[in-house]
Amino acid sequence: MTFKGFTGLFVSVLEEPCYEAAFSLRYQSYLQEDAISPSESGLFIDRYDFLRTSVLIGVREAGRGLVGVIRFAVQPPCSTGIADYISGPEFVIFPDELTNLLQDDRPIASGARFAIEAENPRRQQIALLLVRAQLIGARAVGAKWGIATAKGGHLAFYRRLLTMNPIGEARQMPGLAYAYQLLAGDVEAYFAAGDKRFPQDCIAHFDETAPEFEHQIRNAMPALLNRWAA
Repeated sequence: MTFKGFTGLFVSVLEEPCYEAAFSLRYQSYLQEDAISPSESGLFIDRYDFLRTSVLIGVREAGRGLVGVIRFAVQPPCSTGIADYISGPEFVIFPDELTNLLQDDRPIASGARFAIEAENPRRQQIALLLVRAQLIGARAVGAKWGIATAKGGHLAFYRRLLTMNPIGEARQMPGLAYAYQLLAGDVEAYFAAGDKRFPQDCIAHFDETAPEFEHQIRNAMPALLNRWAA
């Protein structure tokens, strides 16, 4: 199966001046799904957005601006000497499930706060580009494992496209109204699977319009993580 219509969509690591637009888009997306309560700020932010191992990845559409966003974060392995460092809420909510993955002494990459403009007719293309960005980012930082949290139909999306598997029981995530399932997958294995399952026009469009993306990800991360970089 192939999907057309990627022209005019552009992926990049967002700079801080774009963060407010990203948090607003995230708020509108999660509010529409009744996953959060209304707030006066119209923004959905948490403390993990500003960690030194987190970046926001966005998709812009020509003529519309920011239409999709995801937070990409990296958990450094214990050998870096960073004591009690937590890159995202997954490591608080699913500590037992992630213990085994942390034994590999390699970074763990996570994708969270996935949000797409609600009425955009190219939601599927935007979603594919965001997942592709997450996948390339994980390989760029030399991660052994990739993790994500999802619910409902999004579970099937991750399992089908990246062959990620659920680990543990679904649990309530902080600040959200629903329980979410933790998924994990070996980066090299799901990269190989993704290359076979992603629409080829998506891969070609990403490679053509974001040739510096891996460099952007590595450049945004602390120097201590570059030892594992691909």
